[in-house]
Amino acid sequence: MKKILLIVIKFLIISQLSFSQSVTIVPSDPVSPTKGTMDFDNVNNVIKYWDGTSWIPLSASFWRSNGNNIYNNNTGNVGIGTSNPVVPLNIYVGTNSGIARTQYQTVNTGILPTDGFFTGIANFGMNAFVVNYENAGLIFGTNGNANMKIDEIGNVGIGTITPLAALHVQNKSVLFNGLNNFFGIPPVSPPVSGKGNRTLWYAEKAAFRTGGVYNNSIFGFPDADTTNFHNWDKDSIGVFSFASGFNTKAKGDFSVAMGHRSFAIGNASATFGHNNVSKGNFSLTAGFGNLALGQSSTAFGNYSVALGDNSFASGEFITSSGNDATAFGANTEASGNFSTAFGNSTTASGANSTAMGRNATTNNYANSFCLAGIGTNLNTSNTAPNQMMMRFDNYTFYVAGTNNYAYIIPSSNGWAYTSDRNRKENFEELNGESVLKKIAKIPFYSWNFKDKEVKQYRHYGIMAQDFYDNFGKDNLGVIGNDTTVSALNLLGVAYSGIKALEKRTKDLQNQNEILIAEIAELKVLILPKRKKYVHQKKYFVKKEELITLK
Repeated sequence: MKKILLIVIKFLIISQLSFSQSVTIVPSDPVSPTKGTMDFDNVNNVIKYWDGTSWIPLSASFWRSNGNNIYNNNTGNVGIGTSNPVVPLNIYVGTNSGIARTQYQTVNTGILPTDGFFTGIANFGMNAFVVNYENAGLIFGTNGNANMKIDEIGNVGIGTITPLAALHVQNKSVLFNGLNNFFGIPPVSPPVSGKGNRTLWYAEKAAFRTGGVYNNSIFGFPDADTTNFHNWDKDSIGVFSFASGFNTKAKGDFSVAMGHRSFAIGNASATFGHNNVSKGNFSLTAGFGNLALGQSSTAFGNYSVALGDNSFASGEFITSSGNDATAFGANTEASGNFSTAFGNSTTASGANSTAMGRNATTNNYANSFCLAGIGTNLNTSNTAPNQMMMRFDNYTFYVAGTNNYAYIIPSSNGWAYTSDRNRKENFEELNGESVLKKIAKIPFYSWNFKDKEVKQYRHYGIMAQDFYDNFGKDNLGVIGNDTTVSALNLLGVAYSGIKALEKRTKDLQNQNEILIAEIAELKVLILPKRKKYVHQKKYFVKKEELITLK
């Protein structure tokens, strides 16, 4: 009560000093008060004044001014629009159309409500505002440093007050966290779905998207298809996936899709380029129009297809449909398991088969090998399993450098060997008679190999040990070895023997000619005597016949 009396006395003194003859103190609740009339309410213990319409109570804790400061005498909280401030400065607007705001203005900003800088909150929509009405930025800082700025056109700079893009981070790291339970609670949809250009971090799946999804009408083509609109919707985004470009899709978990309309459907699959599909788990495509369906399959190039598990296709119009099959080149196909096709228009259709070159096919035979390099369009095909088939205009095999080789010349039916005198040296002519004697010592057998698979096949020939013992060395070095026989060495020995036999034949012919001449000379000497002998013989025969008759 004492405090209230002091307030009343103080108020009266101030009133006398400031508002002489303008304030009247009346008994409690006068019937017809006039504006400025003051009243003490005995019930609520408060002083009130009449503002011409209603009684306005005076707070028991009076506001004080001290220099340039103003504060509440009781708690230190200042209330604007409220008599019960709960924070040091509490601004309250009691109408639905108002905005609780603070406004900062200078001599250069103007004094209109749309000048300067203000913060506030609106009753409608409950939106809060931090607005600079001037053509200038907003700077945020700590520790005396300007750390972030929103410039006058809305660009945000972090670590710089001169941002060059909508978001400009200067020499700072950027962190986007995601959830940890990726395979547990079903994730919510991404913040935006459907068509459009965007860069999106989908935290619920720790997935990233950048580029756009549309239909072909964006390029001016009449295309009503809208399926690509959903390539970046929730059900088309794999956990930990990445997609960039135009109409790409990374649906598999841990998948990557980059380029134009390339889809990574399998888990941990990847695709790069245009119109590719990596559907198998761990599959990979790159290029144009490629398809990898098998697990861990790979398709590169243009229109290559890898259907088998662990298959590989690379080139143009390639198909690798067998498991663990490999195909390279153009128009090649490896359809057999563990098969390989290389070149142009080759087919490895048998298991474990290989087709190489041009127009070569293993013809569904397993463990076969077909190699064709002929320049025409002739097809070359295996005719049995475990077979090697080759077709070329010619064959050339080099041994130990470029000077020693064997080959088959075009249209020939046998091997030819390097035998150019200009490529040889250290000549030593064989003694033909010696060669014939050595040949005579070499046994000649019929035989078969010990391997069970070929034991039934019999052969004729000599043994390498016998040939090496007789012809394995000359005066200058070693020739061959004791386990193999070179056909060319056999020919050399044979020709040397033939030459010796030819010499023998020539010598015999010469001797025969001498004998023939000697016989002719004898005929000249003997023939007249023979005629005389024949005449005499006839005489004696006749005479003998006459004697017999008598």
